[in-house]
Order: sequence, then structure tokens, then C-alpha cells
Amino acid sequence: LPPRSPVRCRVKIQYDESSIKTLAVGDFVRVLKDSDNGGNKEWCWIKTTKGEEGYYPAKFLDF
Repeated sequence: LPPRSPVRCRVKIQYDESSIKTLAVGDFVRVLKDSDNGGNKEWCWIKTTKGEEGYYPAKFLDF
């Protein structure tokens, strides 16, 4: 099967512990992976419009 396209969503809650410091409520991001390396669906690997990547809590994103 071909890889799925990244899902575009919006940040609905600011997560201050994120390594991505430029994110704000209302920003759009792309979800590149819908779980962490252990398969935990509470975390998503995201990419910002500025090219930054990192984990972000799934419940803080509006899909």
C-alpha cells in the first residue's frame, strides 16, 4: 500500500512542554505519524508550517 498523506490539523490547546516553541493556538500543522515510537496514540509526530518537527499531544490537536 502507498504511504498515507500527512493529515492537516489545527492546534487547539497550547502545550508549553513541547520542543516546538513557535506553535500557537490556531496554527496549522501536519501529522506525519499518529503515535510515538512505542505505538502510544496519545502523541503525534507533527511538522509546522515553518518546518519544525516534534511530538505533540494528540488531544491538543483539532483533526
